[in-house]
Amino acid sequence: MKIAIASNNEQTVAYHLGRAQGFVVVEIEDGQVKGKTYRLVSGVEPVGAGHQHRHGRGCCEEEGGHQHRHGRGCCEEEGGHQHRHGRGEARGLAVASTIQDCDAVIARGAGPGMVRNLSLAGKKLYLTEITSVDEAVAAYLKGEIQPAT
Repeated sequence: MKIAIASNNEQTVAYHLGRAQGFVVVEIEDGQVKGKTYRLVSGVEPVGAGHQHRHGRGCCEEEGGHQHRHGRGCCEEEGGHQHRHGRGEARGLAVASTIQDCDAVIARGAGPGMVRNLSLAGKKLYLTEITSVDEAVAAYLKGEIQPAT
């Protein structure tokens, strides 16, 4: 059996499954850890990375590492206001591909789309407040983390 723990740095459990940079994949046999590897999610940027919003006529305003665009000059404007978030579906497919051989997934949080997609793929999702990957694996093995409903 393999479990995937969402992680951005191989040591801590990522808060948001869909935005995780990668997964610590743990192989378990007879209730014991037999191996551990780190897999980066490839093919697309993390959700929210590089998306843009702009205010005004061509001026840009940085906000937390991304830009906002509003008003004239935006393609596909709707009421003078545009947001380009996107990439969620592509991101979901990249995540699914990265952990396709895993039976269970552990994260600190997940959006409804990811929860639905994991369920459809037959994977159990376990949500925890534990921040350490190793402690989360130990809690999983002891049955202390319950599947999300």
